[in-house]
Amino acid sequence: MNAQVLQLATRLPGVHDRALLELANGIGVARAITADRAESGVVARLVADLTGSSQRAQLLTIRHLVNGQETLAALAVETSEYGRVTDLAIARVAGHLKSVREQVSNLQRAHEELADEVGEIIKATEERLSLLERRVGAVELKDAARDFADRALASAERSLRGVPWPYQAILLGRHLASGPCGRWYAESGDTQYRSRTARAVADAIPQVSQTPGRTISLATEFEEAWRMLVWPEQRALVGELLDIGLVPGLALASRPLHHMAAMTMELASLADDVRPERPAGIALELSRRRVAHLDAGATARRIVDVAVQEQFELAASHWRQS
Repeated sequence: MNAQVLQLATRLPGVHDRALLELANGIGVARAITADRAESGVVARLVADLTGSSQRAQLLTIRHLVNGQETLAALAVETSEYGRVTDLAIARVAGHLKSVREQVSNLQRAHEELADEVGEIIKATEERLSLLERRVGAVELKDAARDFADRALASAERSLRGVPWPYQAILLGRHLASGPCGRWYAESGDTQYRSRTARAVADAIPQVSQTPGRTISLATEFEEAWRMLVWPEQRALVGELLDIGLVPGLALASRPLHHMAAMTMELASLADDVRPERPAGIALELSRRRVAHLDAGATARRIVDVAVQEQFELAASHWRQS
């Protein structure tokens, strides 16, 4: 019995050790008195009744049992009080946890909002950096185009010496269009830049800059041009530079003036016994039929402008596809 009481007592929260000792002691005394009376014989019980010890033992047993009930009642009250305290503590802890949960939720929302804002800032920064890089790249490309054009135009007279001026215009226009000048035009689409470049090319060719407003015949100029190249090998070389080539698939798309100039050199490169009398006239008519209309009469500057425009458009198409 004591072991069960002690086991119960140890499970009760907040119970004082003294109350447990009193309860266990009272139960032990009551059990000892009851056991002594049960073991007494008839004579012993009669003597105890006569002397009054039996009654005193019974009162003592009842007293200890009552004390034990009072102690249990006190323990129950005290346990109930501790239970209420525990419930209050649990309630306060639960309230605190709820508050913490709300704060964590608020912090999480704030973190998500901050992450969104940071993401937007990063995106905007990347867009601005990309725009800045494009602007810097455009400025660098424009500077490179200007330097490239200055060097090419300064050395044009020396590098193209002996080449007839119409072919100088086409080859110089192609040289500029194949480098930074053509790339800048492809990215910017600035037709005024192309026109300025055409005027600079015209100024770099003495036969054009010295007679800016002279009206000429397109066929006549190209007839004179191929005749300036005495040897057929020279004419074939200029034709190769214009992509008449042995592999047509490698040639650029045709433009009217470019097509006429290349075909003129191709026909003029034929042997004397098979070469037509007027290669440029035939090339002009075929170019009109196969490619597009081309004016037969114009100024020298206009021919240069058309030549540069054709080369820049061809190069721009290539740059945009690459």
